[in-house]
Amino acid sequence: MLTSVPSIHPYLVMVSQWYDLVVFTASMEIYGSPVVERLDNGRGILNRRYYRQHCKPDSGYYAKDLSAVNSDLSSIFIVDNSPSAYRLYPDKAYQSYRGCPMRLTSTFSVYYRFSTLSGLPAT
Repeated sequence: MLTSVPSIHPYLVMVSQWYDLVVFTASMEIYGSPVVERLDNGRGILNRRYYRQHCKPDSGYYAKDLSAVNSDLSSIFIVDNSPSAYRLYPDKAYQSYRGCPMRLTSTFSVYYRFSTLSGLPAT
């Protein structure tokens, strides 16, 4: 089941004006792709997608290999709720917590909460 608040789509469109949005999930592509398709909603703003096969197995976890996204890591950062996901690049990480922009639950429902656009470039 996939649920989202209406503000997710305008938010992604707005943010895509300033940032190259890349989805990188440790989920298998067969599960992650329908979620990303729903988020993109035919807009073409989430064209770069990385799944479990792009991760590196590390101590029983899947670490996201940011070099798969771009060999120049100077302009890349990762937002994730799992420190094991960004353990290869801790200096590039922002840890998200409950209430973060996207939260995947064990039932694979997706919930969004965007209460502020602060920190984004001014239009």
